[in-house]
Amino acid sequence: MSIITFYSYKGGVGRSLALANIASLLASRGKKVLVVDWDLEAPGIEEYFQDFRVDASGKGLLFMLYDRSYSNEQTWKLSSLDGRTSLDLLPSGRDEENYYPLLETFNQNQFFETGGGDFLESVRERWLQDYDFVLIDSRTGLSDAGGICTILLPDIIVALFTATEQSVRGVRDVIRLALGSRQRLEYERSRFPVIPVPSRMSRHNEAEYRIWMSTFADNIADLTDDWRPKGVSVKDVLEGLALHHQTDLSHGARVISEASDLGSSQIGQGYNRVATLLLSNFKDTSFLVRNKSDRTRVQPSSANTPSYDVYISVPAGSIEARWVENFFLDTFRKEFLAKTGRDAKIYFDRKELSISSPFNEQIDEALENSKFLLYFLTSRSTRSTNSDQELHRFLEAKDTSSVHVVRLGRGIVPHPLLENQISDLSDFLVTGSASSYEKTPFISALNQKIRDVAVIAVKTSQK
Repeated sequence: MSIITFYSYKGGVGRSLALANIASLLASRGKKVLVVDWDLEAPGIEEYFQDFRVDASGKGLLFMLYDRSYSNEQTWKLSSLDGRTSLDLLPSGRDEENYYPLLETFNQNQFFETGGGDFLESVRERWLQDYDFVLIDSRTGLSDAGGICTILLPDIIVALFTATEQSVRGVRDVIRLALGSRQRLEYERSRFPVIPVPSRMSRHNEAEYRIWMSTFADNIADLTDDWRPKGVSVKDVLEGLALHHQTDLSHGARVISEASDLGSSQIGQGYNRVATLLLSNFKDTSFLVRNKSDRTRVQPSSANTPSYDVYISVPAGSIEARWVENFFLDTFRKEFLAKTGRDAKIYFDRKELSISSPFNEQIDEALENSKFLLYFLTSRSTRSTNSDQELHRFLEAKDTSSVHVVRLGRGIVPHPLLENQISDLSDFLVTGSASSYEKTPFISALNQKIRDVAVIAVKTSQK
Protein backbone atom coordinates (compact mmCIF):
# COMPACT_ATOMS: atom_id res chain seq x y z
CA MET A 1 0.00 0.00 0.00
CA SER A 2 1.81 3.08 -1.25
CA ILE A 3 1.03 6.55 -2.58
CA ILE A 4 3.53 7.38 -5.29
CA THR A 5 4.03 10.83 -6.78
CA PHE A 6 5.42 11.11 -10.29
CA TYR A 7 7.27 14.44 -10.40
CA SER A 8 9.35 16.38 -12.90
CA TYR A 9 10.72 19.90 -12.59
CA LYS A 10 10.12 20.62 -16.28
CA GLY A 11 7.47 19.46 -18.71
CA GLY A 12 8.19 17.38 -21.78
CA VAL A 13 9.99 14.58 -19.93
CA GLY A 14 7.35 11.88 -20.48
CA ARG A 15 6.16 11.87 -16.87
CA SER A 16 2.43 11.31 -17.48
CA LEU A 17 3.09 8.67 -20.13
CA ALA A 18 5.40 6.82 -17.75
CA LEU A 19 2.81 6.98 -14.96
CA ALA A 20 0.05 5.63 -17.23
CA ASN A 21 2.17 2.71 -18.43
CA ILE A 22 3.44 1.81 -14.97
CA ALA A 23 -0.10 2.02 -13.55
CA SER A 24 -1.27 -0.39 -16.25
CA LEU A 25 1.61 -2.76 -15.53
CA LEU A 26 0.82 -2.81 -11.80
CA ALA A 27 -2.86 -3.41 -12.51
CA SER A 28 -2.05 -6.21 -14.99
CA ARG A 29 -0.33 -8.02 -12.13
CA GLY A 30 -3.47 -8.07 -10.04
CA LYS A 31 -2.91 -4.94 -7.97
CA LYS A 32 -5.65 -2.45 -7.12
CA VAL A 33 -4.47 0.81 -8.66
CA LEU A 34 -5.77 4.38 -8.56
CA VAL A 35 -4.41 7.08 -10.89
CA VAL A 36 -4.91 10.70 -9.74
CA ASP A 37 -4.51 13.66 -12.13
CA TRP A 38 -3.24 16.44 -9.83
CA ASP A 39 -1.82 18.53 -12.66
CA LEU A 40 -4.87 20.76 -12.48
CA GLU A 41 -3.46 23.52 -14.72
CA ALA A 42 -2.49 21.14 -17.53
CA PRO A 43 -4.64 18.03 -16.99
CA GLY A 44 -5.46 15.16 -19.30
CA ILE A 45 -3.87 11.90 -18.18
CA GLU A 46 -7.01 10.07 -19.33
CA GLU A 47 -5.83 10.66 -22.91
CA TYR A 48 -3.20 7.94 -22.44
CA PHE A 49 -5.93 5.35 -21.83
CA GLN A 50 -7.68 5.74 -25.18
CA ASP A 51 -7.45 1.99 -25.77
CA PHE A 52 -9.30 1.28 -22.50
CA ARG A 53 -13.01 1.07 -21.88
CA VAL A 54 -14.04 3.99 -19.68
CA ASP A 55 -16.92 4.10 -17.24
CA ALA A 56 -16.94 7.80 -16.32
CA SER A 57 -18.62 8.92 -13.11
CA GLY A 58 -18.00 11.80 -10.72
CA LYS A 59 -16.84 15.30 -11.52
CA GLY A 60 -13.13 14.95 -10.70
CA LEU A 61 -10.42 16.10 -8.29
CA LEU A 62 -11.01 19.86 -8.41
CA PHE A 63 -14.66 19.42 -7.47
CA MET A 64 -13.68 16.97 -4.75
CA LEU A 65 -11.43 19.63 -3.22
CA TYR A 66 -14.27 22.16 -3.34
CA ASP A 67 -16.88 19.80 -1.92
CA ARG A 68 -14.56 18.26 0.70
CA SER A 69 -15.97 14.81 0.08
CA TYR A 70 -14.56 11.65 -1.44
CA SER A 71 -15.96 8.25 -2.33
CA ASN A 72 -15.05 5.46 -4.73
CA GLU A 73 -18.05 6.45 -6.84
CA GLN A 74 -16.18 9.59 -7.88
CA THR A 75 -13.55 7.58 -9.74
CA TRP A 76 -13.72 6.46 -13.36
CA LYS A 77 -13.43 2.75 -13.99
CA LEU A 78 -10.96 1.81 -16.75
CA SER A 79 -10.47 -1.64 -18.26
CA SER A 80 -8.35 -2.94 -21.12
CA LEU A 81 -10.14 -4.17 -24.23
CA ASP A 82 -9.31 -7.78 -23.38
CA GLY A 83 -10.76 -7.28 -19.91
CA ARG A 84 -7.68 -8.56 -18.11
CA THR A 85 -6.58 -5.22 -16.67
CA SER A 86 -8.65 -2.73 -14.70
CA LEU A 87 -7.84 0.32 -12.62
CA ASP A 88 -9.48 3.45 -11.24
CA LEU A 89 -8.87 7.04 -12.33
CA LEU A 90 -9.62 10.24 -10.44
CA PRO A 91 -9.41 12.80 -13.28
CA SER A 92 -8.95 16.53 -12.85
CA GLY A 93 -12.52 17.30 -13.83
CA ARG A 94 -11.59 19.38 -16.86
CA ASP A 95 -14.49 18.02 -18.92
CA GLU A 96 -16.96 19.82 -16.68
CA GLU A 97 -18.29 23.07 -18.12
CA ASN A 98 -17.29 25.30 -15.19
CA TYR A 99 -13.87 23.69 -14.58
CA TYR A 100 -11.58 26.57 -15.57
CA PRO A 101 -13.60 29.37 -13.88
CA LEU A 102 -13.57 27.23 -10.73
CA LEU A 103 -9.83 26.63 -11.04
CA GLU A 104 -9.18 30.38 -11.23
CA THR A 105 -11.06 30.99 -7.99
CA PHE A 106 -9.61 28.05 -6.05
CA ASN A 107 -7.52 29.47 -3.17
CA GLN A 108 -5.22 26.85 -1.71
CA ASN A 109 -4.23 28.96 1.31
CA GLN A 110 -7.89 29.34 2.22
CA PHE A 111 -8.40 25.64 1.60
CA PHE A 112 -5.80 24.74 4.23
CA GLU A 113 -6.88 27.48 6.65
CA THR A 114 -10.35 25.96 6.71
CA GLY A 115 -9.40 22.34 7.39
CA GLY A 116 -8.16 21.25 3.99
CA GLY A 117 -5.13 19.54 5.49
CA ASP A 118 -7.28 17.29 7.68
CA PHE A 119 -9.50 16.47 4.68
CA LEU A 120 -6.52 15.44 2.55
CA GLU A 121 -5.18 13.37 5.43
CA SER A 122 -8.48 11.50 5.62
CA VAL A 123 -8.45 10.96 1.84
CA ARG A 124 -4.88 9.68 2.06
CA GLU A 125 -5.86 7.17 4.73
CA ARG A 126 -8.82 6.02 2.65
CA TRP A 127 -6.65 5.51 -0.42
CA LEU A 128 -4.17 3.44 1.56
CA GLN A 129 -7.02 1.22 2.77
CA ASP A 130 -8.67 0.79 -0.63
CA TYR A 131 -5.71 0.47 -3.03
CA ASP A 132 -2.37 -1.29 -3.33
CA PHE A 133 -0.91 1.64 -5.30
CA VAL A 134 -2.06 5.23 -5.78
CA LEU A 135 -0.12 7.00 -8.56
CA ILE A 136 -0.32 10.81 -8.55
CA ASP A 137 0.57 12.91 -11.59
CA SER A 138 2.01 16.10 -10.06
CA ARG A 139 2.30 19.65 -11.32
CA THR A 140 5.82 20.56 -12.54
CA GLY A 141 8.14 23.15 -11.01
CA LEU A 142 7.54 24.84 -7.67
CA SER A 143 3.84 25.27 -6.98
CA ASP A 144 1.27 24.90 -4.21
CA ALA A 145 -0.21 21.83 -5.87
CA GLY A 146 3.29 20.40 -6.31
CA GLY A 147 3.85 20.87 -2.59
CA ILE A 148 0.81 18.74 -1.78
CA CYS A 149 2.05 16.02 -4.12
CA THR A 150 5.69 16.04 -3.01
CA ILE A 151 5.39 16.84 0.72
CA LEU A 152 1.99 15.96 2.17
CA LEU A 153 0.80 12.87 0.28
CA PRO A 154 3.57 10.56 -1.01
CA ASP A 155 5.20 7.48 0.43
CA ILE A 156 7.51 7.31 -2.63
CA ILE A 157 8.54 9.78 -5.32
CA VAL A 158 9.39 8.77 -8.87
CA ALA A 159 11.44 11.69 -10.19
CA LEU A 160 11.88 12.04 -13.95
CA PHE A 161 14.40 14.33 -15.64
CA THR A 162 16.07 14.75 -19.01
CA ALA A 163 19.63 15.53 -20.09
CA THR A 164 19.54 19.22 -19.19
CA GLU A 165 21.09 20.79 -16.13
CA GLN A 166 17.90 22.69 -15.29
CA SER A 167 15.84 19.50 -15.36
CA VAL A 168 18.04 17.39 -13.07
CA ARG A 169 19.02 20.18 -10.68
CA GLY A 170 15.42 21.32 -10.41
CA VAL A 171 14.36 17.79 -9.43
CA ARG A 172 17.22 17.54 -6.93
CA ASP A 173 16.42 20.87 -5.26
CA VAL A 174 12.65 20.32 -5.06
CA ILE A 175 13.05 16.85 -3.54
CA ARG A 176 15.54 18.09 -0.96
CA LEU A 177 13.14 20.93 -0.13
CA ALA A 178 10.30 18.42 0.19
CA LEU A 179 12.31 16.17 2.50
CA GLY A 180 13.09 19.13 4.76
CA SER A 181 9.53 20.47 4.74
CA ARG A 182 8.11 17.01 5.46
CA GLN A 183 9.80 17.00 8.86
CA ARG A 184 7.73 20.06 9.84
CA LEU A 185 4.33 18.61 8.95
CA GLU A 186 1.65 18.30 11.60
CA TYR A 187 1.04 14.75 10.37
CA GLU A 188 3.44 11.92 11.06
CA ARG A 189 5.54 11.08 8.01
CA SER A 190 8.73 9.13 7.47
CA ARG A 191 11.40 9.99 4.91
CA PHE A 192 10.26 8.87 1.47
CA PRO A 193 12.49 6.86 -0.91
CA VAL A 194 13.17 8.38 -4.33
CA ILE A 195 13.32 6.53 -7.65
CA PRO A 196 15.36 8.69 -10.07
CA VAL A 197 14.48 8.08 -13.72
CA PRO A 198 16.50 9.63 -16.56
CA SER A 199 14.02 10.06 -19.40
CA ARG A 200 14.19 10.47 -23.19
CA MET A 201 17.75 9.17 -23.18
CA SER A 202 19.67 8.14 -26.29
CA ARG A 203 22.91 6.19 -26.73
CA HIS A 204 23.45 7.49 -30.26
CA ASN A 205 26.45 9.42 -28.90
CA GLU A 206 27.89 7.06 -26.30
CA ALA A 207 30.48 9.52 -24.95
CA GLU A 208 27.82 12.19 -24.41
CA TYR A 209 25.51 9.63 -22.81
CA ARG A 210 28.17 8.62 -20.30
CA ILE A 211 28.96 12.24 -19.45
CA TRP A 212 25.29 12.89 -18.69
CA MET A 213 25.01 9.77 -16.55
CA SER A 214 27.97 11.01 -14.52
CA THR A 215 26.35 14.45 -14.25
CA PHE A 216 23.12 12.87 -13.03
CA ALA A 217 25.02 10.78 -10.48
CA ASP A 218 26.87 13.84 -9.19
CA ASN A 219 23.59 15.67 -8.63
CA ILE A 220 21.38 13.02 -7.03
CA ALA A 221 23.96 10.83 -5.28
CA ASP A 222 22.27 11.02 -1.86
CA LEU A 223 18.68 10.49 -3.02
CA THR A 224 18.95 6.71 -3.44
CA ASP A 225 20.72 6.00 -0.14
CA ASP A 226 17.49 4.69 1.44
CA TRP A 227 17.22 1.66 -0.85
CA ARG A 228 20.25 1.32 -3.16
CA PRO A 229 21.91 -2.06 -2.42
CA LYS A 230 25.45 -2.16 -1.09
CA GLY A 231 27.96 -2.44 -3.91
CA VAL A 232 25.59 -0.87 -6.45
CA SER A 233 26.64 2.60 -7.59
CA VAL A 234 24.31 5.52 -8.26
CA LYS A 235 25.30 5.25 -11.89
CA ASP A 236 24.14 1.60 -11.94
CA VAL A 237 20.77 2.73 -10.62
CA LEU A 238 20.45 5.47 -13.23
CA GLU A 239 21.43 3.26 -16.15
CA GLY A 240 19.12 0.51 -14.92
CA LEU A 241 16.12 2.83 -14.66
CA ALA A 242 16.72 5.02 -17.73
CA LEU A 243 13.86 5.43 -20.19
CA HIS A 244 15.24 5.52 -23.72
CA HIS A 245 13.74 7.69 -26.43
CA GLN A 246 11.37 5.79 -28.71
CA THR A 247 10.58 7.48 -32.01
CA ASP A 248 7.24 5.75 -32.56
CA LEU A 249 5.91 7.46 -29.44
CA SER A 250 6.90 10.93 -30.66
CA HIS A 251 3.51 11.57 -32.29
CA GLY A 252 0.67 10.89 -29.93
CA ALA A 253 0.96 8.70 -26.84
CA ARG A 254 -0.61 5.50 -25.62
CA VAL A 255 -0.22 2.90 -22.93
CA ILE A 256 2.11 0.25 -24.34
CA SER A 257 2.63 -1.92 -21.28
CA GLU A 258 -0.02 -4.40 -22.53
CA ALA A 259 1.32 -4.41 -26.10
CA SER A 260 2.81 -7.62 -27.49
CA ASP A 261 6.07 -5.84 -28.28
CA LEU A 262 6.80 -4.92 -24.65
CA GLY A 263 9.74 -7.31 -24.44
CA SER A 264 11.50 -5.74 -27.43
CA SER A 265 10.67 -2.14 -26.52
CA GLN A 266 13.45 -0.34 -24.65
CA ILE A 267 11.08 2.15 -23.09
CA GLY A 268 8.64 -0.63 -22.20
CA GLN A 269 11.43 -2.47 -20.40
CA GLY A 270 12.20 0.73 -18.51
CA TYR A 271 8.60 1.01 -17.33
CA ASN A 272 8.71 -2.63 -16.31
CA ARG A 273 11.82 -2.10 -14.18
CA VAL A 274 10.20 0.75 -12.25
CA ALA A 275 7.08 -1.37 -11.75
CA THR A 276 9.20 -4.29 -10.54
CA LEU A 277 10.93 -2.05 -8.00
CA LEU A 278 7.56 -0.84 -6.68
CA LEU A 279 5.98 -4.32 -6.59
CA SER A 280 8.90 -5.71 -4.59
CA ASN A 281 9.00 -2.73 -2.22
CA PHE A 282 12.60 -2.09 -3.37
CA LYS A 283 13.71 -5.67 -2.67
CA ASP A 284 14.06 -6.83 -6.30
CA THR A 285 16.96 -4.85 -7.72
CA SER A 286 18.33 -7.68 -9.86
CA PHE A 287 17.91 -5.59 -13.02
CA LEU A 288 20.63 -3.24 -11.75
CA VAL A 289 23.32 -5.89 -12.16
CA ARG A 290 22.13 -7.39 -15.46
CA ASN A 291 23.89 -6.69 -18.76
CA LYS A 292 26.99 -5.43 -17.02
CA SER A 293 28.99 -5.67 -20.22
CA ASP A 294 27.61 -2.33 -21.47
CA ARG A 295 27.89 -0.51 -18.18
CA THR A 296 30.85 0.62 -16.09
CA ARG A 297 30.20 -0.56 -12.55
CA VAL A 298 31.99 0.60 -9.43
CA GLN A 299 34.08 -2.31 -8.23
CA PRO A 300 34.95 -2.89 -4.57
CA SER A 301 38.01 -0.85 -3.75
CA SER A 302 41.29 -2.23 -2.53
CA ALA A 303 44.50 -0.67 -1.32
CA ASN A 304 46.06 -1.07 -4.77
CA THR A 305 43.03 0.01 -6.81
CA PRO A 306 41.81 3.53 -5.97
CA SER A 307 38.09 4.00 -6.45
CA TYR A 308 38.36 7.60 -7.64
CA ASP A 309 40.56 9.44 -10.09
CA VAL A 310 39.87 12.80 -8.47
CA TYR A 311 38.68 13.97 -5.06
CA ILE A 312 37.25 17.51 -5.09
CA SER A 313 37.72 19.48 -1.89
CA VAL A 314 35.69 22.69 -1.60
CA PRO A 315 33.76 24.05 1.40
CA ALA A 316 30.28 22.51 1.14
CA GLY A 317 27.34 24.85 0.82
CA SER A 318 29.52 27.72 -0.40
CA ILE A 319 29.23 29.92 -3.49
CA GLU A 320 32.43 28.29 -4.71
CA ALA A 321 30.91 24.81 -4.41
CA ARG A 322 28.01 25.88 -6.60
CA TRP A 323 30.48 27.43 -9.06
CA VAL A 324 32.40 24.13 -9.27
CA GLU A 325 29.13 22.37 -10.01
CA ASN A 326 27.86 24.92 -12.56
CA PHE A 327 31.05 25.96 -14.38
CA PHE A 328 33.89 23.53 -13.70
CA LEU A 329 32.78 19.89 -13.68
CA ASP A 330 31.33 19.48 -17.17
CA THR A 331 34.39 20.82 -19.03
CA PHE A 332 36.72 18.92 -16.71
CA ARG A 333 34.90 15.64 -17.38
CA LYS A 334 34.88 16.16 -21.14
CA GLU A 335 38.63 16.84 -21.25
CA PHE A 336 39.37 13.84 -19.04
CA LEU A 337 37.27 11.64 -21.34
CA ALA A 338 38.99 13.04 -24.44
CA LYS A 339 42.45 12.34 -23.01
CA THR A 340 41.77 8.88 -21.54
CA GLY A 341 38.79 7.48 -23.45
CA ARG A 342 36.84 6.91 -20.21
CA ASP A 343 34.80 8.83 -17.67
CA ALA A 344 36.58 10.39 -14.73
CA LYS A 345 35.61 8.85 -11.41
CA ILE A 346 35.12 11.90 -9.22
CA TYR A 347 34.23 12.19 -5.56
CA PHE A 348 32.42 15.46 -4.92
CA ASP A 349 30.45 15.62 -1.66
CA ARG A 350 27.85 18.41 -1.62
CA LYS A 351 26.44 17.69 1.83
CA GLU A 352 27.38 20.20 4.54
CA LEU A 353 29.21 18.36 7.32
CA SER A 354 28.93 19.36 10.94
CA ILE A 355 32.28 20.54 12.27
CA SER A 356 31.36 19.15 15.68
CA SER A 357 30.70 15.65 14.34
CA PRO A 358 33.33 12.93 13.78
CA PHE A 359 34.99 13.02 10.38
CA ASN A 360 32.74 11.19 7.93
CA GLU A 361 33.89 7.59 7.39
CA GLN A 362 32.74 7.60 3.78
CA ILE A 363 34.86 10.68 3.06
CA ASP A 364 37.80 9.09 4.86
CA GLU A 365 37.54 6.03 2.60
CA ALA A 366 37.15 8.18 -0.52
CA LEU A 367 40.28 10.15 0.33
CA GLU A 368 42.23 6.96 0.91
CA ASN A 369 41.08 5.56 -2.44
CA SER A 370 41.59 8.66 -4.60
CA LYS A 371 44.60 9.25 -6.85
CA PHE A 372 44.42 13.02 -7.09
CA LEU A 373 43.15 15.82 -4.83
CA LEU A 374 41.77 18.96 -6.43
CA TYR A 375 41.81 21.54 -3.64
CA PHE A 376 39.70 24.65 -4.30
CA LEU A 377 41.22 27.47 -2.30
CA THR A 378 38.60 29.95 -1.09
CA SER A 379 38.38 32.59 1.60
CA ARG A 380 36.64 29.91 3.68
CA SER A 381 39.20 27.16 3.11
CA THR A 382 41.58 28.14 5.87
CA ARG A 383 38.65 28.47 8.30
CA SER A 384 37.09 25.15 7.31
CA THR A 385 37.94 22.24 9.57
CA ASN A 386 36.71 19.81 6.94
CA SER A 387 38.89 21.27 4.16
CA ASP A 388 41.91 21.13 6.45
CA GLN A 389 41.18 17.53 7.46
CA GLU A 390 40.62 16.45 3.86
CA LEU A 391 44.01 17.81 2.78
CA HIS A 392 45.94 16.31 5.67
CA ARG A 393 44.23 12.93 5.48
CA PHE A 394 45.04 12.76 1.78
CA LEU A 395 48.69 13.69 2.32
CA GLU A 396 49.08 10.99 4.97
CA ALA A 397 49.12 8.42 2.16
CA LYS A 398 49.99 10.45 -0.96
CA ASP A 399 52.79 12.65 -2.21
CA THR A 400 52.24 16.41 -2.52
CA SER A 401 52.55 16.05 -6.30
CA SER A 402 49.11 14.40 -6.22
CA VAL A 403 47.52 17.67 -5.06
CA HIS A 404 46.62 20.64 -7.26
CA VAL A 405 45.20 23.92 -5.99
CA VAL A 406 42.59 25.94 -7.84
CA ARG A 407 42.51 29.42 -6.36
CA LEU A 408 39.03 30.96 -6.12
CA GLY A 409 39.70 33.39 -3.29
CA ARG A 410 42.25 34.99 -1.00
CA GLY A 411 42.96 31.97 1.17
CA ILE A 412 46.52 31.08 2.10
CA VAL A 413 48.03 28.15 0.22
CA PRO A 414 48.45 25.34 2.77
CA HIS A 415 51.96 24.16 3.63
CA PRO A 416 53.70 22.17 2.08
CA LEU A 417 52.06 22.96 -1.28
CA LEU A 418 54.04 25.09 -3.72
CA GLU A 419 53.07 27.99 -5.95
CA ASN A 420 53.70 25.91 -9.08
CA GLN A 421 50.85 23.63 -8.00
CA ILE A 422 48.29 26.42 -8.35
CA SER A 423 45.88 27.45 -11.09
CA ASP A 424 44.33 30.85 -10.40
CA LEU A 425 40.69 30.99 -11.54
CA SER A 426 39.62 33.77 -9.17
CA ASP A 427 38.67 36.11 -12.01
CA PHE A 428 36.13 33.56 -13.24
CA LEU A 429 34.21 33.19 -9.98
CA VAL A 430 30.75 34.42 -10.96
CA THR A 431 27.18 33.58 -10.04
CA GLY A 432 24.48 32.32 -12.39
CA SER A 433 24.64 29.44 -14.85
CA ALA A 434 27.23 28.51 -17.44
CA SER A 435 24.61 28.76 -20.18
CA SER A 436 24.33 32.53 -19.65
CA TYR A 437 28.03 32.86 -20.60
CA GLU A 438 27.97 30.18 -23.29
CA LYS A 439 29.02 32.30 -26.29
CA THR A 440 31.21 34.87 -24.55
CA PRO A 441 35.03 35.18 -24.41
CA PHE A 442 34.67 34.59 -20.66
CA ILE A 443 33.59 30.97 -21.04
CA SER A 444 36.17 30.25 -23.73
CA ALA A 445 39.04 31.46 -21.54
CA LEU A 446 37.67 29.64 -18.50
CA ASN A 447 37.25 26.35 -20.34
CA GLN A 448 40.85 26.47 -21.54
CA LYS A 449 42.08 26.86 -17.96
CA ILE A 450 39.85 24.00 -16.82
CA ARG A 451 41.21 21.78 -19.60
CA ASP A 452 44.73 22.58 -18.40
CA VAL A 453 43.78 21.44 -14.90
CA ALA A 454 42.25 18.26 -16.33
CA VAL A 455 45.49 17.46 -18.17
CA ILE A 456 47.39 17.71 -14.86
CA ALA A 457 44.85 15.37 -13.21
CA VAL A 458 45.14 12.87 -16.07
CA LYS A 459 48.93 12.77 -15.86
CA THR A 460 48.80 12.15 -12.12
CA SER A 461 46.03 9.54 -12.23
CA GLN A 462 47.90 7.54 -14.88
CA LYS A 463 51.07 7.19 -12.84
